[in-house]
Amino acid sequence: MSEDRFQRIFDKWPDQDPLLPYDDFLVGGSSDQYCPGYGVQSLASQLMGVQDCNDLKKSSVESKADFEIRDDRDDFIREKVKLKDSAACSDLFFQVKLQVFREFDWTKIQSTQLKGIPLREADLVLTEDDHYLLEYLSGSLSDYFAIAHIALLQAYRNMGITVARFWAKDECALCCAHDGMFYDVDYLIGLFSSGDALTHRYCECAWTPVIQREYYNGPLVGHLEVSEARRGDIILQDVPVELVEDIWSAIGLHSRVDAESFKGEDFPCKTLKFVNMRDYALNDSDLTNSSGVVLIQEKDRLVVHNSYVGCNGPVEYIQEFMKKLSSTKVELDEVADEERFLVNGRFAVKRKGKFWDIETGECLV
Repeated sequence: MSEDRFQRIFDKWPDQDPLLPYDDFLVGGSSDQYCPGYGVQSLASQLMGVQDCNDLKKSSVESKADFEIRDDRDDFIREKVKLKDSAACSDLFFQVKLQVFREFDWTKIQSTQLKGIPLREADLVLTEDDHYLLEYLSGSLSDYFAIAHIALLQAYRNMGITVARFWAKDECALCCAHDGMFYDVDYLIGLFSSGDALTHRYCECAWTPVIQREYYNGPLVGHLEVSEARRGDIILQDVPVELVEDIWSAIGLHSRVDAESFKGEDFPCKTLKFVNMRDYALNDSDLTNSSGVVLIQEKDRLVVHNSYVGCNGPVEYIQEFMKKLSSTKVELDEVADEERFLVNGRFAVKRKGKFWDIETGECLV
């Protein structure tokens, strides 16, 4: 039906003639066969406020909202740090990529593949795609943190890393909502390059690489682990290169200064061995079923799965182990009046459903 014909029919309707049940169907309600009784208004009529044809004509006029929808994400910006010009943009981009490459020794790995050809380290950092991207970004984006994020994610992509994890650095509600979540690297690069943001502009939060070692087949194969790292009496073996500092922090050794005051009883294992748990169960362990197993304590050695299960990885496995350690001992005071039990020849008291050694505070059962 043409628009003119529809308008002529519409204008012929009487202004005050009440709607019949079958007319109700035209405004989203139902015909008389669906109504509980004749003359009863449908829910649609009640919601729309349409009582007669006059109301119907009024409803055809475009309504104007008495409020304005506003993007309030900028309200969460702590500080607007802007780059002065394209040179500053290029320099920041280069420095961030160089730092990431050095963490993985990527420029050294590249040089070994060039079979003796001498190149400056700087020539191994920026790719042809980077130059095109910088040309675009320098004229459209001045957000310091967005440029830094793009450079870091570009470095991940160059090394075949396709997933990154978001870490909130402050109590910003938007950032905390994304804390610990995984995102596709290509998606993030496109998002930041367009001037948009995952949370808000000028976001200072961090992105870390997520490497699923069971499936990774990029150029870092054979270079994903540090064979040995030491602090104090603790040794990490075959530790994921991107997680070394995070694992030290999970144990409680944030620095070498901490290692000097670190007590042996604080951590019962002298060695942490990182493995593919499935392969370890098949070849080097008495474990018959590795399904769901991410950590095994073998006397003074802790064997840890080196990849992710869901959103949890080696750092989370060790953090949970440390929580369990802290819950296996309690400070027992004033136990003289409590009922005593004997567990494996050791005196204990019962608290919160568990039996605790009176002398050491250790959980026995």
